[in-house]
Amino acid sequence: MEEDRLRTIHEERRLNIQQSHANAMQSLKVRARHTREKWLTDLQLRHFQAEKNLPKDLKAADKTFSDFVAELAAQREVHAKLDKGAWNAFGGCAAFQKMLRRERSAPAEPGGMTGGHRELFDEMKTQLGVAAEQLEVFRGFLLPRIFSYLPLPAVLPLVAVAGGILALVLRAQPNGFAIAGGATVALLLLVVIVHRIGLNRSRASATALSRALGKAVRAHDASAAATTAHHAGERERIETEHNSLNAEIQRDWDRADEIEREFSAGKREKLRAQMPRAFAKNEKLLGPKIVQLAAARREDTAQAEARAEERRQKLAAA
Repeated sequence: MEEDRLRTIHEERRLNIQQSHANAMQSLKVRARHTREKWLTDLQLRHFQAEKNLPKDLKAADKTFSDFVAELAAQREVHAKLDKGAWNAFGGCAAFQKMLRRERSAPAEPGGMTGGHRELFDEMKTQLGVAAEQLEVFRGFLLPRIFSYLPLPAVLPLVAVAGGILALVLRAQPNGFAIAGGATVALLLLVVIVHRIGLNRSRASATALSRALGKAVRAHDASAAATTAHHAGERERIETEHNSLNAEIQRDWDRADEIEREFSAGKREKLRAQMPRAFAKNEKLLGPKIVQLAAARREDTAQAEARAEERRQKLAAA
């Protein structure tokens, strides 16, 4: 019968559901173990990568530091050349050389040199550029350039010697010594006045040059200190992150059994929830068909009874 066939199919489905559930529950332990193994494998890979990256990252930090130190050294050489050029250009004025020495050794103003090592390096280059421009400006003054070759302390004795020679030449003439003395004094005054004029005209440029060189050397020192601190901080950061990562990996490693239990519990709960739904769905598939089959059977029965009654009536009439 059709109903028997439907109930047979229904029962087969129910058995399949039970078997599938049993198989899934049986394989759950294996799947949980595989999940644990995969968890540990991933942690091993993370640890391997961390150990591989540590020396590479430290080496990269050291190279960045050494490259920057080389850049600093190159700019320091530029500063040394400009400083030597300024000292030679100031050779005709001891006051300028004294100012240059003072700017060299002047301490940094509180809060004056701030920023990262790269910003301080850029400040150094800026000040060296200013110094180079001002050195060219200073060299353009004629009188300071002359006195750099003939310093005032060397010119004055020469004038005095020339005055003595002039006195010897004029000694036979009346008032010869007075004339020689007056000429010598006048020449000395002229030399001093010319020297003062040259000093005054070039003072602004000399001051700017000295200050720029002083600021450059202070920016260099501040940048060197900052990059040393930055490099130490970078190495510390890399090692700290590495240690933190290893600690995290160790914590996760210790959770391997917990991960296996959580996976097993979660899947078991899911399978338990699926089984009633599967049974309900199977029942839902059977119910309407049984109802439909019963309705068709009642209709067939009613039709058969109607035909039988019709035949009885025909027989009775005959």
